Amino acid sequence: MNALIASGLWQHTLATMKDDPHEKHRERLRASFSTFHNKAEHLVGLITKDVPDYTVHDITHLDALWEIASTIAGDDYQFNPAEAFVLGGAILLHDAAMCLAAYPGGMRDLQKTPAWRDSVALLLSAGGKTPTSEDIASPPQEIAHQALQETLRLLHAQKARAI
Repeated sequence: MNALIASGLWQHTLATMKDDPHEKHRERLRASFSTFHNKAEHLVGLITKDVPDYTVHDITHLDALWEIASTIAGDDYQFNPAEAFVLGGAILLHDAAMCLAAYPGGMRDLQKTPAWRDSVALLLSAGGKTPTSEDIASPPQEIAHQALQETLRLLHAQKARAI
C-alpha cells in the first residue's frame, strides 16, 4: 500500500492533512478503503494460482495504478476524497474477477458460461478436431487450462461489475 499512499492522488485527497476540518470523514474513508484493500489483496492473490501464466495482477499492480492515475489526471485535476475512494474501489475490483474465487461455484460455474464452451470449442478446432458436446464437456487438461485463462480474461470485467 506504500505506492498507493505515496501517489499524488492519495496525498491530495485521502491523506491526513494538517488543520483539516473534515479529517473525521477522511479517516472514515481511509478506514473503509483499508478494509476494502485487504479483501481485494486476498482475492487478487489467487490469480497466480489459477492462471500462473498471466502477467502480475497482484495488489502491487493495483496500488501502482494510483500513481498512473495521478500522472494522467495531473496536478490541476481536482478530485475530492469521495471521488478518490470510488476510483480506488474501481481500481481494486478491475482485475478481482480474474480468478475462480470470483465465481461462487468455482470451475463448475465458469464451465456453464458460453464463453467457456466457445473457448474450448475454438481451441479444439484449432487442433484440427471438430468438437462434440462431449469434447467440450470434458476437454483434455491442456485445453481446459487454456480455456480457463481465456474465459477468465474475457469475463473478468463483466464479473467485476457484479462483485
